[in-house]
Amino acid sequence: MGAVAKHNCLQCLQTHRSNISTYVRGGPLQLRTDAGYASDSASGTNSIYKGSSWIFYRITILFVIPPLLHITMELATRYGFRPIQDLAMKMDNMSSIQIDGNKKKVIRIAKGDLQLKKKNHQDL
Repeated sequence: MGAVAKHNCLQCLQTHRSNISTYVRGGPLQLRTDAGYASDSASGTNSIYKGSSWIFYRITILFVIPPLLHITMELATRYGFRPIQDLAMKMDNMSSIQIDGNKKKVIRIAKGDLQLKKKNHQDL
């Protein structure tokens, strides 16, 4: 289990990379169970390593919560840092290039344009 696994959720068998916008409250989910973990471990399926075992043998999977630090960091990044960064980029953008989802490529192109303009000004 992990961020890039097909079934990355610790508590359910939801397929990987689902978005919060596609979440349906009360929708059908297949929950992971201790017995399911053991059978997945025996066969190496559902993003469980073959031959692995649940390390918290006195705690069932249903009582384990995701690490709060990771949840807090994602919320702060998604709803705090990224909007501020997008706003700053929009305000600092002096070029005619629209900065959208593929920011790295656009920034690289804009830096190249800036270097070209600087070179042209030095030649004057």
